[in-house]
Amino acid sequence: MVSSFINYTLEAKILSGQKFNDILIEKHEQTKVISFINPFSYSVISKRPKLIDEIEYWFVDGMALCQLTNLRRNKKISRASFDLSSIGKDFLNFSSANACNVALIGGSEDDIKLATQNLKNMFPKLNIVFQHHGYIKNDFESVYAKINSSGANYLVVGMGTPMQEEFSVGCKKFCPKLSLIITCGGFITQTAMKPDYYHPWIKKLGLRWLQRAYLHKHVRQRLIKDYPSFIIRYLINR
Repeated sequence: MVSSFINYTLEAKILSGQKFNDILIEKHEQTKVISFINPFSYSVISKRPKLIDEIEYWFVDGMALCQLTNLRRNKKISRASFDLSSIGKDFLNFSSANACNVALIGGSEDDIKLATQNLKNMFPKLNIVFQHHGYIKNDFESVYAKINSSGANYLVVGMGTPMQEEFSVGCKKFCPKLSLIITCGGFITQTAMKPDYYHPWIKKLGLRWLQRAYLHKHVRQRLIKDYPSFIIRYLINR
C-alpha cells in the first residue's frame, strides 16, 4: 500500500549531519551503531523494524533524500556521507588525533588491502588494528571474535545494505569493547580505487552522484530505475 511507504519510526530517528561530531566525541558506555540511508536503501531498511530499532543513529546520505525529508520537517537536516567530502574525513582525523584503534571491513580482499594502505598514506597516525574483506555472509561470528581480540575502539564496515546493518547489530553483542560501529557503504572499494575518490570539482559542485554513476554500472541502474520511483512514492505519501 502507498500509505505504508514512509516509515515514520525511521524518519523520527534521522539526525542532521551536524550531529555526527557530537556523537563521535561522546563517551559511550555501550557500543552504538551509526548507519545511513539513501533513496535506494530507504526501501530496504524500512521493511526491517528490528534494524531500525537496534541502530541508534541514522543519517541521510545524499541531497535528494535530504530535500525530500526536509519537506515535512520544521527543523531541517543536512546530509552526512562516510567519505572524504563529508564525515568520513572528520572521523579519520579524530581517530588519528586521539590514537584510536580502528578496524575496517569491506570490499574484496584486494580492495581492503589497497584501501588500508591508501588510508595510512593519507592519515599517517591512523592506527588500523584489523582489516577484513566484506564477503563474510556465513562467517560473522569468527570475524566478531577477531575484532574483539584486536583491541579496536571503532569499526567501519561496508558490505552493502542490509548486510552491513545486520552485521553491525550483531557486532554490538559480541564486541563490547567497541565504542562505535559505523557503516560506510562503498567507501572501502572507492578508497581502493583512488585515495581521495571524488574529484575536487565534483565535491565543490555537489555532483558526487554523477561521478559514481559514470564509474559504476549499478549506480546508473539505481538512478534510472529506483530513484525516480522512490521520489514519486515518497511525495505521494507526503
